[in-house]
Amino acid sequence: MLTKANLFTLVLVPIVSSLPPNYEDIESAIDQAVGEKVDITQADPQSNTIHIAHNNPKDSDIKVVQSNPFNTTIHISLNVGSGSKAVVMMTNARNIQLHISFNGMS
Repeated sequence: MLTKANLFTLVLVPIVSSLPPNYEDIESAIDQAVGEKVDITQADPQSNTIHIAHNNPKDSDIKVVQSNPFNTTIHISLNVGSGSKAVVMMTNARNIQLHISFNGMS
C-alpha cells in the first residue's frame, strides 16, 4: 500500500542523494604556523567541507572565497596566535555552515 509518507520518501530521497561533492574536502591543521598562507577559491561547490585549524599561528592569513555554494561547511580555528587574519567571502550561499573561532588571538 502506497501511503503519503512512502510517496514523499520516494520522490525526495533521489533528489537529495543526487548532490555528491564536486570538490575534495580540505583539511589544513598546522601547529606553530609562521607565515602560512591559505587561499582557497571555489566556484559552485556542493556538499563539501573546508576545515582549517592553526595552533599558535603568527602572520598566517586565511582567505576562502566561494560563489554559489550549496550544502557546504567551512570551519576556521586560530588558537593563541598573533598577526593572523581570516577572510571568508560567499555569494549566493544556500544551506551552508560557517564557524570561525579566534581563541586567545592578539
